[in-house]
Amino acid sequence: MVFMSMSKNIIAVIAITAFTAQASFSASSDNANTTRPLSGGVKKTTACQGTWGQRHPKMKAAAIGGGIGAAAGGATGLLTHRGVVKGAAIGAGTGAGVGVLRKTAIAKRHPIVSDAGTGLAAGAGLGLISGRKHMTTEGALIGGAAGLGVGLWKNRKNL
Repeated sequence: MVFMSMSKNIIAVIAITAFTAQASFSASSDNANTTRPLSGGVKKTTACQGTWGQRHPKMKAAAIGGGIGAAAGGATGLLTHRGVVKGAAIGAGTGAGVGVLRKTAIAKRHPIVSDAGTGLAAGAGLGLISGRKHMTTEGALIGGAAGLGVGLWKNRKNL
């Protein structure tokens, strides 16, 4: 019985850590057109310069989110005895979805909704990893509520 309450506390710490890592991740790379001078005072506009991550910010966010989610999911699967690989796979998919969700234009305009969606997805992923069928719904609801609370707390001055 003591082990079960300890594992629930550890899962809560992992969930909070993964959520904060996802929420604090911001790899903003606005790919503005640049000009470079040519001979005779003529300038050529080039739009495709920079690294791959700068040219594909959503793919970069999905890759980083997938890595964070795989680590958190693997640790959760290990602690709940549901399988490390299963947890890592579900966590990677959830993390990639959260990474892309946070890089959309709508999410940038509506940060509270973005935080609620992040919490919803992270809670659903943790529910899938750690429990049975009903845990997914409960995890999504708890994660969505936590994400909404974080979003409201972060943007309390703008309300």
